[in-house]
Amino acid sequence: MKKIAIAVAFVAVTVIAFWIGRQSEQAPAPTVDSGPPPIAAAPTAIASPDGPNVGGAPPAESASSDAVFRAYKCPDSNADKCEYMLGAATSAAEAQWLERMGYPTAAQTEEFSKMPLSELKRLSDAKNNVATVFYGKKLVEAGQGLIGLGVMQQAAVRGSIYANHVMAEALLDKNSGVSDPIEGKARLRLAYLLGDWKASYPLSSSLAGSAAPLEVGIVDRRAMRLYEGLLSAKYREHVPVVFAVRPTSPDPL
Repeated sequence: MKKIAIAVAFVAVTVIAFWIGRQSEQAPAPTVDSGPPPIAAAPTAIASPDGPNVGGAPPAESASSDAVFRAYKCPDSNADKCEYMLGAATSAAEAQWLERMGYPTAAQTEEFSKMPLSELKRLSDAKNNVATVFYGKKLVEAGQGLIGLGVMQQAAVRGSIYANHVMAEALLDKNSGVSDPIEGKARLRLAYLLGDWKASYPLSSSLAGSAAPLEVGIVDRRAMRLYEGLLSAKYREHVPVVFAVRPTSPDPL
């Protein structure tokens, strides 16, 4: 009897084990919550230094790039002067750089030159850098030189390299009321240090015939102080420091 009981118990255990195994095979595997599915990275536009964007730029972005290039493109009629034209682009990459650094298009120059001070001030208060520079320039022309330079400095702190060019024009003008040749040349040097290699052309012209190399040293020293002051102002205003060299034009030589 004892042997029979053991045999029956063994069979029962075997059947139960078989049944449990079948249930485990049929039951769905437990899922692990790993969060939302990964988001595919958006295609990145690759800016070519000598031409328009190539690569994975979305159609809308490509269209925008083309529009910016058209707005800044050097006219074919001035092809031989493009190298020296401050606000002219010979590539889409250069046009995008001009836009980021606060340079006006030909259309903006025409529009803002005719705009009244009150409207320019409104746009300046809204942190439109191009309008801010034109507002400051008009204040200088109206005899409010120091105020105008201060307004343009606001645009410079917000990232406008173009503001330094316009301040230089006012400071180098003997009849502006704020004439300061050393400061004007230092502003051009600052624009160069910030990435605009075209600033070297008016700077070289302004330094031509200098009485002594000492003046060049004074200009450079003042430019470095301006650069230091700009970085401090950006830090105070929580403006990111961005350094981007102007894309080069095709070699004219």
